[in-house]
Amino acid sequence: MSRKEVADTMTFGVVFIREGSIWTVIAPNVHPAHSWGRSLETATEHIKEAIALVLDLPKGSEQSIVLDAEYIIDGMRDGAIFGEARDARQTLRDAQHRADETLREAIEHGRKHGLSIRNIATMTDVSYQRVAQISSRSRI
Repeated sequence: MSRKEVADTMTFGVVFIREGSIWTVIAPNVHPAHSWGRSLETATEHIKEAIALVLDLPKGSEQSIVLDAEYIIDGMRDGAIFGEARDARQTLRDAQHRADETLREAIEHGRKHGLSIRNIATMTDVSYQRVAQISSRSRI
């Protein structure tokens, strides 16, 4: 892969293995990228650097690397619950984003029809302060 082919973000599968107080991490599809750290945060930084090094990516590109992580703890692949928790949190963020967008649309619609901020707040079950804040940001 040439340096010009680097995308904005790149996702790589990795496996973190807890061995005592150390985390070993490998990127099976980016041979021979592997590393370790005394904490997950350190191991994460190190594996991103290792992936960038193996793939000969431009300096600083490790910041655009996203890890799809699996965890092995005490020799068992019981890390699935952590992935489920991450997925549930992403679903929540996505739903919050949709709710925020829909609220902005409702406020805009209500203001175009002459509704007061308090009426819109009541109709959307949001505080009138929040409706006022969004209205002022959107210049509705």
